[in-house]
Amino acid sequence: MNTYTSQSDVPLIGKYAYFNSKSKYKVYFIVNTEYNENVGCHYWLDYEKDPEPYVTCHGIITSIPLRKNVVKIENKR
Repeated sequence: MNTYTSQSDVPLIGKYAYFNSKSKYKVYFIVNTEYNENVGCHYWLDYEKDPEPYVTCHGIITSIPLRKNVVKIENKR
């Protein structure tokens, strides 16, 4: 996983959800946050970090629709 990821293998409610559109990791979780529902989450943190290119902070995770809800994107090349 990403170097930012906590020790948990699944997102945790109350953590900040992050999605990296340029990530080499093609697996992510679907989570609900304080701002949006059903958004992708590559990694999660205890804090809101400074903005960086291609990374979206979706806000604080409020729920995880399916605990085993993992999406894998296949390369289309």
